[in-house]
Amino acid sequence: MKQQRSQKGNGSGKTQYALLILVILLFVVYRLSVRIHQVGGSNLYRALVFFIPVATGLLLLGYWQRNALLKSFDGLNWFEKIVMAFLQLAKGAVVSYLVVGFPIEVAWDLVNRSVTGGRPTETLECPVESFSTSKNPKIWYRFQGGLEQVPMVNSWRELYEDESPEGHFIVLKARPALLGTWLVEDWDLQSHR
Repeated sequence: MKQQRSQKGNGSGKTQYALLILVILLFVVYRLSVRIHQVGGSNLYRALVFFIPVATGLLLLGYWQRNALLKSFDGLNWFEKIVMAFLQLAKGAVVSYLVVGFPIEVAWDLVNRSVTGGRPTETLECPVESFSTSKNPKIWYRFQGGLEQVPMVNSWRELYEDESPEGHFIVLKARPALLGTWLVEDWDLQSHR
């Protein structure tokens, strides 16, 4: 009887692992090919689309895995318990985002895209904050007081490696959306020197 339970529990773990891998693959595909670039957003937007779903997922995951979590602290000294708590929280946050936050983000994107369909495109000029020419080059710019980024074209990497951001602007073609967000249709780098 014990052997059957052990095998059943192991199969359940494999199923959960396979589902998590599937969600990770869907996340990567969505982020790289489907999602429209979005900038801005109010604190309410961040709470509704990120913080509340991740916190809810953490609470549900913690409740669901409470016995295993408590068992993972057995026999540890106080320092090891602190490290274990941090690791469990980090792991839980990632899983919570993928399982709860990511589907809510997709739903938000669909609603946001449908709402902005009839709105006119506006041109927004945003000052460049810095050029990051590392392995994944990016251009960081200021938008509504926050810091945003766009990927830098690889051929630009050498051009802007030692370049000062002063006098450079990202020009966005974007539509206003819900809760202070903007859906970016196109962007360009310009200089006013």
